[in-house]
Amino acid sequence: MLNKLLSYADRHFDIEEKLGHITDGRCRPQIPTSEISKKVLTMVLSNLGSLNQLKAASSINRLCSPSVSIIARSADTIDLCAIKRNT
Repeated sequence: MLNKLLSYADRHFDIEEKLGHITDGRCRPQIPTSEISKKVLTMVLSNLGSLNQLKAASSINRLCSPSVSIIARSADTIDLCAIKRNT
């Protein structure tokens, strides 16, 4: 169900392209910021209350997901001005 929602959002609102413009403060990130942003968007759309719940849901579905600490560190340093410019 969530995959359908994300693909709908991408078709009508170009979510993939907009997430590609988001940057964060990490030096030489191994996981792209767009992937981190997708996980945070998934958490919000799924109405999950925490990153730990997202990790638990990802492990149930056997999805490969970055660690909670990497998501939190990246989300803490995301450039909010870039998000505002691309909306």
